[in-house]
Amino acid sequence: MKSRVREALRWSPGELVALVHEVEMLDVEGGAWSRGGLGQSLWSIMAVDPLLQGSLERAVKLAVIERRIDAAVRMLICFQWLAANPLDELTKLLQATPELSGHETVNELLNLIELHGRVDIY
Repeated sequence: MKSRVREALRWSPGELVALVHEVEMLDVEGGAWSRGGLGQSLWSIMAVDPLLQGSLERAVKLAVIERRIDAAVRMLICFQWLAANPLDELTKLLQATPELSGHETVNELLNLIELHGRVDIY
């Protein structure tokens, strides 16, 4: 049963952008991506996909094209959590999406990864 669920929960970049964008738009008080929030629920079903890291990489690029910057930044956080070498892989992705390089949250994310190795999703 577990393998059938995993097969069904494969996320396209477009689906990821749409879902994360909606959570970001609903998050007026800043709690959606905390434990017990809607973001945690979304992450729980996203993380089942064994190909999620690659889909997130493409989704970040798509979100930038669609000007859904908050969603792109949130997906960077998810992407680095899955990465074997978060700082190197995030730096490479940011080189492909220079629109995100000066973003305050992205700079904070990079600093935290340098200090701690990776940043928790929540």
